[in-house]
Amino acid sequence: LGPHQDASAELALDGAGLAGGLPVVRRETGGGTVYVDGDQWVFAVIVPRRYLPGPPRALFPGFLPAIAAVYRAFGLPVARYGANDLWCGDRKIGGTGMATIGQALVLTGSFLMRFRASRFAAAVNCPSSQFRRFLGAALDETMVTWGDLAPLPGAARIKRAMQGALARELGWVVAPDEPTPCEREAITSAEA
Repeated sequence: LGPHQDASAELALDGAGLAGGLPVVRRETGGGTVYVDGDQWVFAVIVPRRYLPGPPRALFPGFLPAIAAVYRAFGLPVARYGANDLWCGDRKIGGTGMATIGQALVLTGSFLMRFRASRFAAAVNCPSSQFRRFLGAALDETMVTWGDLAPLPGAARIKRAMQGALARELGWVVAPDEPTPCEREAITSAEA
């Protein structure tokens, strides 16, 4: 869920707090409800505030073309559509979001490798079972995945393409980072 959403208004929650059998997690970045599973490869680019050339929102428009360039590096004609979305032809293939958290700007998104629209629809709070079926069918019609269009590349190839695209489009040198032992301990504690 996005930071300002009400889980009971957005999702079909069961007694265990799951939505369509899926765990519910609130994220700090903006936007609405998103569905994330093992067939979506999530990325987060963290930019310390001291490196921002202006207000955080000014950086966001350059980010989408960089992500679209990653798809194009693999032959997929993906382009920016609106403020946050990426489309391939007349179908959505991905989206992005951002948030200012502490002293950093966090830009996030995912590469949609495969997508089961019916599972997403099962998690969303719908007014009727007929609407739930309509939603699943509409998503099947308006969404496309990488796997629908081309063979799936490995994560290492996507990572290299993304680093190259961010360098070309934004002049960024990406420094991959891992959590420190203290941060790993905090993550483990939060998950528990």
